[in-house]
Amino acid sequence: MAFKDKSKLTLSDGGIKIYEKYFESKSNDIIQKYQDFFVEFRQWAYWYPDKFLDMFADENFELDIDQRLTLRLLMRGQYSDFVQSRGTGKTFVVFLFMIIKAIIFPNYKVIFVAQTKEASARSLKNKYIEAMRMLPFLKYELVGGKVKNASKEYFELNFLNGSQIVNGIAGEGQRGDRANDVIIDERMFVSTEVINDVIIPIVSEGRKSLKNGKSGIHEFNCIKGISSAGYYGSSAHQDYLKGYKLNAEKYDNFTLCTDYRVPMMFGRAFDKEQIKARKDTSTKMEFDMNYLSDFGGSADGTGLVPIQDIELCRVLDKPEFRADGKHDYIFAYDVARNWNTNKTDDSALIIGKLYRGANGDVGKVQIVNVMTISANMKFEKQALLIKQMDELFNPVVIVADSNVIGFGLTEFLMKETNGDDTIYPAYNTLNTPEKPDTENYITKLYALQSNRKETKQSDIIKKAIDVFSKRRVELLVAPNSSVVGAKDKGDFLTEELPLYETAGMIEESLNLDVKYNETTDTLTIKQRTRGINKDKIVALMYLLFYAFEIMKDDKDENVDTRKYLRLFD
Repeated sequence: MAFKDKSKLTLSDGGIKIYEKYFESKSNDIIQKYQDFFVEFRQWAYWYPDKFLDMFADENFELDIDQRLTLRLLMRGQYSDFVQSRGTGKTFVVFLFMIIKAIIFPNYKVIFVAQTKEASARSLKNKYIEAMRMLPFLKYELVGGKVKNASKEYFELNFLNGSQIVNGIAGEGQRGDRANDVIIDERMFVSTEVINDVIIPIVSEGRKSLKNGKSGIHEFNCIKGISSAGYYGSSAHQDYLKGYKLNAEKYDNFTLCTDYRVPMMFGRAFDKEQIKARKDTSTKMEFDMNYLSDFGGSADGTGLVPIQDIELCRVLDKPEFRADGKHDYIFAYDVARNWNTNKTDDSALIIGKLYRGANGDVGKVQIVNVMTISANMKFEKQALLIKQMDELFNPVVIVADSNVIGFGLTEFLMKETNGDDTIYPAYNTLNTPEKPDTENYITKLYALQSNRKETKQSDIIKKAIDVFSKRRVELLVAPNSSVVGAKDKGDFLTEELPLYETAGMIEESLNLDVKYNETTDTLTIKQRTRGINKDKIVALMYLLFYAFEIMKDDKDENVDTRKYLRLFD
């Protein structure tokens, strides 16, 4: 669309600079003189934000058709959800939306929230750097010409007209804040509970006019989500389906879903070889969710644990890499098995932090780290890794899989282990008569076998389901929408990998069918597809069973009653 002023000049023509006619004047009454034009121009920019950028952007700046469509839908809709594949560039388009609205609406505030404050700050900082390079005019709109407040957890962009772009967290930490718009990164991994209790109240007040402090009756605060695909049956998935229906009924509600082929068609992100490589190195569910924008899990949203229960437990924004000195920790380890000659499972280490009540019972467990260990690693090396992690966390117990092949690892754990410059002590078991062959040992190994009376598989499954339903376990949040946001390998290992490992553990859970036998009153689990491992989720079940069942029984058996009995002497 060509926008023309009253003198019939076509302002969207790249050869005409709008500021040469209207913004270079030294007259004090410039705004008053051209007030009607500015009102109309703002309306036009609001409806055609991509054309607005065309007028001012660098000559190398060019938006593709899908990006223009997304930008217009973001600007025109009050509620929007966009599910797009990784590498689409959705965060950059959202940043452009925030910039344009901040420029044309004074005193406007938008909060960009993600699973963690670090993730939202990093995303905004990266897109700000891109925008400053492609949109030279932006520096003239900012206080001081550039961002003033930016750190690992904080980003704030202040505009000369009083507008703000800030980062936040999609959780309790944002409660009580106020803004005109909220953009939710990875919306499909944010529960409806958080949306209703935290996000919606943020946009409860309209934008205040700088002139009289009143809200415009024709302006509506907005909540918009961008995300890769989430899980079937989750509350976010249900919200997306409702929005999809409203999309056909209301003009202010938009949903959009695209897969990797859209950016590929325009030469962005991936080519066919790169997509093939990602498909070969990902599980089917990972590839479907991240690149085909298909919701993962079963169509009914079931698995070992309902996805609704899982998403309510994903509240931890930071992994841990050593003990905090205040809480006890517990390890659980599942050993890799070969299903067939072509497929090898991996081993898994789950690290839990225990929160105890006043009586000493475990009230809650936080899963602060999840690790995958290659199946090709020999038992001796696996034992060394466990003992090296023991140095960092000093867990009160290590629950190790001693079923069949897992007993091989148990044997190595019960021996002294040679490190580079350290001899690590052997582990003595808490529940078997076997003893190490050395006096250099510590007693903290629980050799779990699912065929024993006290650790039956059915009881382990039931306890995991019960713990999730009562929200007595907390998991790490979903990874950021960026393919990789970390600067280097060290940052990735400490900031992002545990989040991806947790997501993989959830995927394993959704791949399990739970079968109930009425005759024996027992539960069993079975993988829906062998292409997805189950080692991480099984290790988690071991950990939860020990924390909430075995520890409780041990406490009951060791109650000291001597002081009580003295009362009756």
